[in-house]
Amino acid sequence: MDLNEFKTQIKNKIFQSTNGFYYQFIPENTLRLKDNPHNAVHYEIKEQNGKFVLYHNYLLGTEPIVMEITDNKLNRLELTMTKIFSGDFIGTWIEQH
Repeated sequence: MDLNEFKTQIKNKIFQSTNGFYYQFIPENTLRLKDNPHNAVHYEIKEQNGKFVLYHNYLLGTEPIVMEITDNKLNRLELTMTKIFSGDFIGTWIEQH
């Protein structure tokens, strides 16, 4: 999958994070907590060394985040989130229907 396909996959989708928060990718390039316009930021996703990296203007901490699609049997998109510099696992985001 290339960067444009990845962006299309997450566009207009709502994901529930491991910690229970709901995040929404809103075109063009806005990421926010679901139904909370006060917690919205501009984001950018770049492809670096074959990985998709989310730059999020500090909504999710200070480090950019590597996003990887995880194979699952849920028939929903699942993203594994890891900090790019420290390698710390943040959690998973699962697409909500």
